[in-house]
Amino acid sequence: MQDIAEKLQDLSVEWQELGKAHYRMYKMCDLQWSTFIIGTEKYNAEFEINGSIVASARNGGPIAVMNRKDNFLSGASHLLKDHIGIFNACGKLTGKVMWKEKGDVVCFEYTVDEVLVVVTSDCRIQMMRPKEEEIVICKDVGAQLQNNMIEGAKVHENSLFLITSKNQVFFIEDLNECKLELICDSYKG
Repeated sequence: MQDIAEKLQDLSVEWQELGKAHYRMYKMCDLQWSTFIIGTEKYNAEFEINGSIVASARNGGPIAVMNRKDNFLSGASHLLKDHIGIFNACGKLTGKVMWKEKGDVVCFEYTVDEVLVVVTSDCRIQMMRPKEEEIVICKDVGAQLQNNMIEGAKVHENSLFLITSKNQVFFIEDLNECKLELICDSYKG
């Protein structure tokens, strides 16, 4: 009987109370950025994400990594030159997407549906759906913004907020249509 009580006590130690619920944290894997398989080539080199732009989807979804234009590429980072690398939650490279855009990246985030959204200052919104290794939706909203530059952007669930060089704030409810709605004409943040 004591043996069962000890086992039950050991089990209860792993569970933590959070409000009215209990949760248990367990290790799924070590996040390692050291082994890459691209095509048939296997690379064993340290991947340096310092100085990179990183986006991670919720709940252990994909992780996207892009090198900054001015970033010195060390270790295995040169493997992603001119590419966005898509990794799984354990750090294994699962795909690459060609990236040759000229504008500065002002937003690099996932939606709740795990669509990677990349917004550049030159008014381009690009999206990549999960498990696809290419940009599938590319919208140029420069005409709608009257050729103002995009200074900042933020993904909210499956929508997008943009702020322009004239301090106007726009909202895009449906990223597939990219219909801009002006919500503030002179933002002073």
